[in-house]
Amino acid sequence: RSHDPYDLLLSPLARRVPEISPLAARVVLQLGRRAGLNLRRLLRVPVHEEPKTLADFLRAAVILCDLGEAWPVEHISELSTLLRDRAVPTETGHGWGNAFPLASRFVAAPADEPNIYTTTAACQALLDDYAFSGHEEALEAAVLGIRFILRELGTFTHDGRPWLRYFRSTDAPIVNVQASAASLLARAGAIRTDDELLEAADRAAQNQAAIAPLMEL
Repeated sequence: RSHDPYDLLLSPLARRVPEISPLAARVVLQLGRRAGLNLRRLLRVPVHEEPKTLADFLRAAVILCDLGEAWPVEHISELSTLLRDRAVPTETGHGWGNAFPLASRFVAAPADEPNIYTTTAACQALLDDYAFSGHEEALEAAVLGIRFILRELGTFTHDGRPWLRYFRSTDAPIVNVQASAASLLARAGAIRTDDELLEAADRAAQNQAAIAPLMEL
């Protein structure tokens, strides 16, 4: 549990700001980026547990064990359980989001609103747990996260191509999440021998490949 550069809207003094003024919420969030621990203590911003951080620690524990370290083994099950417990149930599966409200030019999202970036990171970590420990519950949780990405976030069309959404409410072609989601879908498709997942991975990877030359200009 710790703070995040973007967590100032968790302050009990600022929680209603997004409802009052989206612009003010963006200002508060940017102020938080530049402020340190003293302001957070003054505004009573609570420490919190981020799903992305849990996913990173879980992946690191598995990597260390694969490299021959023994001590991280006892933490893998605990981290995997904590990560699964942070999942937010949805209509067809579940997803993971930031533990703080987000306000930007592109999106206004409440705390824990699932998004593709955090969900992808969580699913990859759970697949690491499954690959190392064989925990079926980790695989099932990853599958539910992938189901959320494909069935609920879904796709939108940009320049004639289907793009995976970042949030439910955004139709912006964000390149990095196409690449990370393609990796997740390909990995899960190979584990489950699922052609639908492999085809979805190909579509997401093709978006990455199509825009890559433009990024080099």
